[in-house]
Amino acid sequence: MTDHQPTSIEKRGFLRCLFSWRMIRRYLFCLACLATLVALFYAVENWRGKHAWEQYKRELTARGINMDWHQFIPPPVPDEQNFAMTPFLAALYDFNPEPLQPGQSRWKDTNAYNRATQFGTDLDHEYVKWSEAKRTSLQDAPSDSKANSKTSAGLNSTANAKEASEILKYLEKYGPVLEEVRLASRRPYSRFNLRYDEENPAAILLPHLGVLNHTSQVLKMRAEAELASGKTDAAAEDVNLLLHLSDSIENEPTVISVLVRNIITKNALQVVWEGLAAHQWSDNQLKSFQDGLEKQSLIKHFDRTLHAEAAAFGNQLFEYMRNHGSELPVTLDQNSPKAIGVLYKWSPKGWFYQEQLSYLRTFNEKILPFITPESKRVNPQALNNSSKYVADLGANPFSTLWHHRIFTVLLIPTVDMLSAKIAKGQTDVDLAVLAGALERYRLARGELPDSLELLVPQFIGNIPRETVNGEPFKYQRTNDRQFELYSVGWNEKDDGGKTINSKDGKSIDPTQGDWVWPQYPSQ
Repeated sequence: MTDHQPTSIEKRGFLRCLFSWRMIRRYLFCLACLATLVALFYAVENWRGKHAWEQYKRELTARGINMDWHQFIPPPVPDEQNFAMTPFLAALYDFNPEPLQPGQSRWKDTNAYNRATQFGTDLDHEYVKWSEAKRTSLQDAPSDSKANSKTSAGLNSTANAKEASEILKYLEKYGPVLEEVRLASRRPYSRFNLRYDEENPAAILLPHLGVLNHTSQVLKMRAEAELASGKTDAAAEDVNLLLHLSDSIENEPTVISVLVRNIITKNALQVVWEGLAAHQWSDNQLKSFQDGLEKQSLIKHFDRTLHAEAAAFGNQLFEYMRNHGSELPVTLDQNSPKAIGVLYKWSPKGWFYQEQLSYLRTFNEKILPFITPESKRVNPQALNNSSKYVADLGANPFSTLWHHRIFTVLLIPTVDMLSAKIAKGQTDVDLAVLAGALERYRLARGELPDSLELLVPQFIGNIPRETVNGEPFKYQRTNDRQFELYSVGWNEKDDGGKTINSKDGKSIDPTQGDWVWPQYPSQ
């Protein structure tokens, strides 16, 4: 028996039936039903997402949470009263009008811009070492083409004084700019004119941060050489100028500005520590350092920038992405999967509202409540849990998509490490204030106090407390010139004043061990 093979007549009959008007009408009806279902799906998802977002917005308003990014922008100030408008710095934000002509630079004066951005970049800077109880050694700092800064546990010597003199001579080429910056520091305000009107907040340029960082490195090196040369008054002036550089960006609503402030302040603390180690500072100089450091609240600035980031990325950026869906991969991150841009370009607009809601809810419930700016406190355990929570959100891609948390995973920073760095930075500042008060006590009494309470009120108004738990710092006098002073650190455990290096060995791990004001080398 053989299988029946369809004849050509049967094939033509089947095709005529398949493409008959009756079947075509059925196809069109099915397509119309499918289109209706798709349209209904989009309509429901759009309504559901927008409704949930509007409801959450009302909740935020009732709680007094400001979601207007522009409310965090510092107000304009007159140019003649603005530190940031000194010619050396003003060129960084002197832009040509847009749209730019073909081949035209974004900056009007490219020579002035390049002069600022290249300032101090020829120096070879190492990590700040005061936290490892190491002073700067000037032995390997050539005076002709390059000034390197290396470290040593030794104190100043006659040889160091000669090397310091050579370095000061080399650094003279930076003198005119540093003098301009010093004179500008007398102006009452500081506002770098960032392009806050950018539709996309992630596109705002911040060239001044690198310039300030390099300038602080030059000042730090000069102050160290001045100390080694016995020019203590000049070194003290440079320390105060370093603190002013740090304060010049305290009103900026970006997290990276806080991180750069932290770096600049650490450069100042290196010089302060070296002068304390050699007992070179006078009472008046120490008092001026205390006054400058006590004004620095890195945690308060950090808290404000996190609120600003929630508004900028959780509101302004989402609005931008809604209007520029094709630019999503570039807007988010060059490493972000391109599929995300394609997905959300064709997805219901309501999904974007759901993503926005998830992002802000995570920020407002898992991060912001655990930083208390008024008392300069952070909650390490809660912030560690928050980072783990955000990391776990991205563990299952399907769940991340289903619950509209893709942008939460992509945009929210690693808050535990970030918070640990800022909390340690604030602790370093507070310990420096106490160390200055202890040295002033020693200068006046010939010995160190048995407790920190004895510093009040003559040498300090209020004794700062731990940023992680609000407890008193650990203090013990070891002799008339030496003491132990430290915080229990991010792990909230007293490790006996021990620090732990990071994996690369180049710095101290802020999440492990204690946060210590290093003891001074024996003279």
